[in-house]
Amino acid sequence: DIMWIWCHDRQWIIQCSGINFIQNFPRFMVLFHALQLFELHDWGRNKDFLPVQIEGKQCHESKIEDKDLGTVDLLLHTSHDKRVTHYGLQGRATDVVPVTSEVLTKKYLHVQDWMVAKIFWGEASRTT
Repeated sequence: DIMWIWCHDRQWIIQCSGINFIQNFPRFMVLFHALQLFELHDWGRNKDFLPVQIEGKQCHESKIEDKDLGTVDLLLHTSHDKRVTHYGLQGRATDVVPVTSEVLTKKYLHVQDWMVAKIFWGEASRTT
């Protein structure tokens, strides 16, 4: 009858004090309602990557602005077999995924099958 909420990434873990959801049912319902209002970016997901289905697999689209190329389309193949991933708690670890892009393929013909994206969510306060 006691529930703990944990917040984690690859650097730290924070655990709140336990909430007895039977004795403090109204407080639990307020917490439950607040968590239901979260959108993907509230849970730590990057809202610039839009989920799409390509050939039955989960992918993500993103568009970035480049001063020389204009708008560059990126299709991140996040369900690809060759994706570099980390096992364990899902967090802010670096991921490497295959990428395709119509704009980059037209500009650089020799790299069309050799593109990857290294995705990293660093701390905002961390010096690069």
